[in-house]
Amino acid sequence: MFPIRDDTQRIHGKPYVNYILILINVVVFVWEISSTDFLSNESKVENLFITYGAVPEFVLKGDYVTLLT
Repeated sequence: MFPIRDDTQRIHGKPYVNYILILINVVVFVWEISSTDFLSNESKVENLFITYGAVPEFVLKGDYVTLLT
């Protein structure tokens, strides 16, 4: 089971960084789904993964930016 809450007091307030990271992930997911026609257009999906995904061949050649995306 995963605990939903506990009785300890929060020291630093609300976890705004977590909220921002979750929001960024949701926005990127919605963009990915909408730009690939709900993942049904295979050429758009492949282009998206090649452009923004960390393809090992490209990373080994020095394209380290894709490790962040």
